[in-house]
Amino acid sequence: MYAVRILLTCSIVLQGVLTAEWTYAESEGPDEWAKLFPACGKERQSPINVFEGDVILDKTIGSFVYKNYDTSIGLNMILKNNGHSAAIALSGTTPVTIEGGGLPPGSYRAYQLHFHWGDDDDLGSEHLISSTAYPMELHVVHYNTRYPSPAVAVSKPDGLAVLAFFYEVTDEDNINYSGIARSLESIYYPGSKVNIQPGRIRTLLPTTFTQFYRYSGSLTTPSCQESVTWTLFKNTIKISQSQLEGFRGLLDSHKDQLVNNFRPVQPLRKRKVTSNFVPDIHWSYKEGITNAENWHLYYSTCGADRQSPINIPTLGSRLDVALRNIQFHNYHQIPETSFKLINNGHSVAVDISTGNFSISGGGLPETYQASKFHFHWGSSDSEGSEHTLNNKAYPMEVQVIHYKKSLQKLTRAFAQPDGLAVLGFFFEISPEDNPALSSLIEGLVSIRTSGSSIDLSPFSLTSILPTTKTNFYRYSGSLTVPGCFQSVIWTIFKDTIPISESQLAAFRLLESSEEDVDGSRLQLVNNYRPVQNLNNRVVTRSFSYTSASRTYYIVRDSLLHEE
Repeated sequence: MYAVRILLTCSIVLQGVLTAEWTYAESEGPDEWAKLFPACGKERQSPINVFEGDVILDKTIGSFVYKNYDTSIGLNMILKNNGHSAAIALSGTTPVTIEGGGLPPGSYRAYQLHFHWGDDDDLGSEHLISSTAYPMELHVVHYNTRYPSPAVAVSKPDGLAVLAFFYEVTDEDNINYSGIARSLESIYYPGSKVNIQPGRIRTLLPTTFTQFYRYSGSLTTPSCQESVTWTLFKNTIKISQSQLEGFRGLLDSHKDQLVNNFRPVQPLRKRKVTSNFVPDIHWSYKEGITNAENWHLYYSTCGADRQSPINIPTLGSRLDVALRNIQFHNYHQIPETSFKLINNGHSVAVDISTGNFSISGGGLPETYQASKFHFHWGSSDSEGSEHTLNNKAYPMEVQVIHYKKSLQKLTRAFAQPDGLAVLGFFFEISPEDNPALSSLIEGLVSIRTSGSSIDLSPFSLTSILPTTKTNFYRYSGSLTVPGCFQSVIWTIFKDTIPISESQLAAFRLLESSEEDVDGSRLQLVNNYRPVQNLNNRVVTRSFSYTSASRTYYIVRDSLLHEE
């Protein structure tokens, strides 16, 4: 009797065999589900796009304990076409369970497996990993045995645990799927089912599967209850094209081809995705899947609407009379403690946190503490700066990073809307060496390889910056490297820093963290992100600029102009 009850609740709870009809088609598809099933419109819905660059390492997750995943004794399996998917209902006297692995307290019993697939190999999975879909996804559904049945557990925040696995297509059949593949012919029509030879669930999974992502979400079908602890495994299951075609040959509840039975990804909102490993992402400025044009696929904020750098349109900027002079505190002093000069593989950075440099005024909401500065440069003098002025690039740009002093730490500032204040200065080629840069240039020889660093004799920041620092542009933006946090008050100065060709050439001799096809390190040049859309942001300035007999300015947030 217990096994029968489990089978009934499997079909009712997980696959949406409810009083209201739903489909994956447009007329009754995922965009319409919330009208009939209110939970489908809530805040913690699944599936999601897992941006690997946003994932937080959780060293406390621990390992799973799997019980009876390697046995078929006392296990019954029924394969069914429920009109939305191919599902395997589990029953019998042998409980297949999991616990640990960072799950809420309790032992979770497996009671169903089901599949989601696409009509071609470029889509099909419900979840995306860094915006990439897989051709099929398996869900192994468990309920918390603290509750008497799945029907009860589905309404509890800790009621369900789903293990999700992605598939990859290979040339060879997966012998462990032979029985399922043959049985698909028996469930061609919706509502049909067949008893299949019980097998060990473990054999249906990847050879190894220890690395995973974790988040809290919902069922991905109506009625979308938010009771699921999701575990998405990194390692994939291999399946042949012919085996996958067997799933694509089924009919759905409308007697159409049963394909693309996946819900679109839902907003993550304030949820966090954690993992028990560090995703292997090496972001790049060069060509390839992780270059600057594709950062938004791995880091969600890199695709947001207030990104940096930008092109600063002189004619489109607005005079803001509230932008008074910036106060540079201790910029003229030479600290007693050394700086650290670093080749981090993406740039040259100078850690100046040992000095007590800060800025205030100039329209900033409070005092900001200096932490470091770093450089961006090109392979030629016509490119290199991240920001451009009237679409003109400069050969190099230095950015001085400050964090809001009240936050006490740089890392705390990333998530604050105005947590960072960055000063950007352009370089222009000079016929003579700039003596203020001499010690820094000389130190570059010792950090030629990526990851190297040396102590650098301290100097005053004033010595390396332009004499005049009263004329500047201001806008709200982001960090220009992943994860592109939109927490920066940008100040870009009009006056430039001189640098000679030979001094700039010293930067171009450095090695990046990137390698060519032969494994040789690439030259560290063109380490700038392309300019981003302004998206209705206003660029203001601290100085007057007149064009076409019209001067624009801002007074108390109102845009005015004089003829």
